[in-house]
Amino acid sequence: MILIPYHEAKQYIQEADVLLFRGEGLMSWLIKRYGSGVHSHAAMAHWDDDTLQCMEFREFKGGRAVSLKSQIETHPDNVDVFRAANLIEYE
Repeated sequence: MILIPYHEAKQYIQEADVLLFRGEGLMSWLIKRYGSGVHSHAAMAHWDDDTLQCMEFREFKGGRAVSLKSQIETHPDNVDVFRAANLIEYE
């Protein structure tokens, strides 16, 4: 795993990248425990002009769009970014 500060990572995040969060609260612990994983919830990256947004559905909050920067500031080192493959070829 490579940890990159937000101000450096922001330029590499593209529209629709998958953001997986490693939550720390009780609900996150339950989700990770019974989901047998390290992530508690998922979101999608969305660029709104120059602002990088986090589009997510959260327990007890519903769907929302918040700046990814605000999420990183309150929970540093808790977001993993993934990108789907552009092309899958069969031979």
